[in-house]
Amino acid sequence: MQFRQLLCDISCDIRMQPLQLWLPTFGASIKRPEAGRDAIRAFELWQGELLVWLLPEIRSPSRWEVDGIGNLAVPSEEFDRIDVIHVTEDGRLYAPSAERKLPRAVDGLLDAWLNIQKASGVRFVYPPRLVTVPAPEIDPTGAISTGERTFTFDPGTYIPFSSSGFSDREGCRVNMIWPPDGSPSPISPEAKSAARYPSKKAGTDPPMAITDKGDLALHVFLRWPEPLRSIMPLLSGPDDLLAQAQMSRIAGQSASDQVEALRAAALGAQQYISPGYSTVEHCWFRPTLEQKGIAHVFFKAEDRGLIAPSRGPRSWDHAALNQALEQEGWQRWLAEPVSIRRAWGAVGLFWTLLRDRLENQQFFATCERCGRLISGKDGKRFCARSDDLECFKKRRALDQRRSRRARSNVPQR
Repeated sequence: MQFRQLLCDISCDIRMQPLQLWLPTFGASIKRPEAGRDAIRAFELWQGELLVWLLPEIRSPSRWEVDGIGNLAVPSEEFDRIDVIHVTEDGRLYAPSAERKLPRAVDGLLDAWLNIQKASGVRFVYPPRLVTVPAPEIDPTGAISTGERTFTFDPGTYIPFSSSGFSDREGCRVNMIWPPDGSPSPISPEAKSAARYPSKKAGTDPPMAITDKGDLALHVFLRWPEPLRSIMPLLSGPDDLLAQAQMSRIAGQSASDQVEALRAAALGAQQYISPGYSTVEHCWFRPTLEQKGIAHVFFKAEDRGLIAPSRGPRSWDHAALNQALEQEGWQRWLAEPVSIRRAWGAVGLFWTLLRDRLENQQFFATCERCGRLISGKDGKRFCARSDDLECFKKRRALDQRRSRRARSNVPQR
């Protein structure tokens, strides 16, 4: 099978390699053994579907279509729903299967991720007692219906407190530390904690967890601020916090040592990014049709030597497109495989965006006014309007006051 590395024969202005984002709803860390094995099972069985279900109760894969969207059910160890999203060459998200409201494009997401501590930061909230989600039900004969699944959640990761105290008027501040004393550097706090501190729910209010050694801890969920909240999984946890800290450190390092920053980013991204494939239909045709319209698709198809309706651009409508899609040449074109990068979850997307910036020699620096990580050309010192509007406006106001004072001090002739 021949794979195309880039869609250069489709569009001459492509700005990034096609990216396929696998976005789980629950999204336990892929560094956990069970989640990692389920991801590999899904990758191996995938044949172009845009919605993937991980179903522990089934013994063989199933495929079906709903409203034109292909579904794949994978025998798995844990349940999840995964939207397979394509990120176009201009950074827009094509996500026809997604029920949650996702950002329209990736612009600004990496900067929000890297600067999470400079913004409102993450919060810890009590988990819901029950979560009910619609999910497919497949009976032994292969018949598929839709039902509802209700979930409760295990305690998850236990991380000891290193200190606590009242930090401000808002209440108590606690510091958590990982790894414990005497342990090697952290790779997956979630996997290591599960092995080192087996725990169960204590059945208290507020909800608590208790380890096998009798240590108590609050049972809480991690919540990210917007614009990150909509793309982060429900079970986001310490592994995501570790990844965010790693990426922020690498970005800060890039201004002084780009080679080492690139090496560190490649190592950090290993479990989140892998080579994969898609088709011209999913990588280019469907996203372009949605974002740029039928005429643009026909013009590009004509460049490929495909036959477009002879009535002209003013008559190119969905009926004309459906007629074209019945042609064998169009069908072969849309089915052509395309080599892509495959990113697992929002963290995989952030690793991809960070590596792209570093490889394009977009250095990161720290704004001398607010301390925010900013990217741009070498020598950039402050936030631009696109980095942080509030910081930009305050600096401009300060510059204007300085300019007025300087003019008032000029001697009059």
